[in-house]
Amino acid sequence: MGLADTFSAEDRVPVKFSDFHNIIKAAAQSEILFNGVKTNVPHEYIEAMITGKVRKDDTQNEQ
Repeated sequence: MGLADTFSAEDRVPVKFSDFHNIIKAAAQSEILFNGVKTNVPHEYIEAMITGKVRKDDTQNEQ
């Protein structure tokens, strides 16, 4: 019997709201990133989305 066999589909696990929020936030972020990769969004845009910053060398090369 493995670890997965000890849980049923209806088991409830107590979780703090802050932990739940972090799990949902990470799942949403990974889905957005995955969709960006699937649709060939340039990596510079994905990096800027994650970090919130545009690299200086990228902005100078576009002009």
